Amino acid sequence: MSLAILINPSERELLENAGDRPPLGLLYLGKWLKKNGQDVKVFDMNHDSYWDISKSVINDNPKLVGISCYTSPMLNESMNLSKWLRSITRLKIVMGGYHASVMPKSLIDCANHVTVGEGEYALQYLMDGNADGFIVKGWETNLDSLGSPDRDLLDMSKYNMQINGLRTATLMTSRGCPMNCSFCGNMNKTTRFHDIHDIIKEIQELKRKKYEAIYLVDDVFTLRKERAKLISEVLKSEGMKFRATTRANFINEDIVETFAKNGCITLSMGIESGNEEILKKCNKKQTLEQITNAIKICGKYKVPVKGFFIIGLPGETEQTAKETINYANRLKSLGLTTADFYPLIPYPGTDIWDNPERNGIKINDYDYSHYLQATKNEIYVPCETDNLNAEAIKLLIKEAKESWK
Repeated sequence: MSLAILINPSERELLENAGDRPPLGLLYLGKWLKKNGQDVKVFDMNHDSYWDISKSVINDNPKLVGISCYTSPMLNESMNLSKWLRSITRLKIVMGGYHASVMPKSLIDCANHVTVGEGEYALQYLMDGNADGFIVKGWETNLDSLGSPDRDLLDMSKYNMQINGLRTATLMTSRGCPMNCSFCGNMNKTTRFHDIHDIIKEIQELKRKKYEAIYLVDDVFTLRKERAKLISEVLKSEGMKFRATTRANFINEDIVETFAKNGCITLSMGIESGNEEILKKCNKKQTLEQITNAIKICGKYKVPVKGFFIIGLPGETEQTAKETINYANRLKSLGLTTADFYPLIPYPGTDIWDNPERNGIKINDYDYSHYLQATKNEIYVPCETDNLNAEAIKLLIKEAKESWK
């Protein structure tokens, strides 16, 4: 039996609440490798140290070390960790995740291999000693055979995520999003669903582990409405509250009413803009009428809604940005309970990154360590539109935040 060490880099430069939730992706990989006869250890650098890893590298003789790699401030963490490992050992270093998939050659000095796409089969292929090229392409995992993530690979007592004071676990019931927004780094353009029986078993196991709420991390939880309603019924039967993410054009009154009865704490939605033309230019494929209707329905059934807005999308002007600010406040009167305002981030792999000029965007900063300052107080604007420079976008975001208060 061979050992794989899987590492989640620290998110402390990215998130104020870094380490409050486990890295589900690595726990799925660990589950898959164990099912295929491998041994696995998972380290989370939000809680573990370089010393913890070095002891395992020295004492356990792993066949490879896999490191998650994302385009954000976490990227430098991943690269530094990989370079450190290469300085103390001759172990095979494998990097996977979003950044590895969209910009694999940028990691050629950091790793022996990168996995592109979903990692289960690709990592197993490497563990079996079948690959010698730098880029190892994965392929879509059969989610029916995957089962639940192996949470026993980490000490779950270290993860203290809470929603409304309730001990909360993350759960993924599907992978991928069928939409193609120009600003979104969506690797999976189709959505696949975990076996519903596995999801029910996972919910029941989380209940036994004394969790009181579930954060459903699917990109669009309500894509299959009847399935989403069933899962909410299971959660209610186990006495667990839940939060989910969706889109305005994938909900209706029936599902919101069901969620309200079954303990929905929050629905999160990407609203993005209060201008119809801006929504069209970023290929959002939802209308202001759909958004307004969705918020009204949630308000009717008193389901809290968290809305996300982006200032600086293709075509943005001072006027359209102010329309977004005014629209957010109008939605507040209809049922929107929280609004977060962010600058546009030009992630690699998105249409905006690949075609900035066509989108009317100028990227001023390609330093990923400045990207995605989620929940941080500072506002960093890495790009601008034909009509708004970075400073103007920053001031408009500040205005939006102050207006919402």
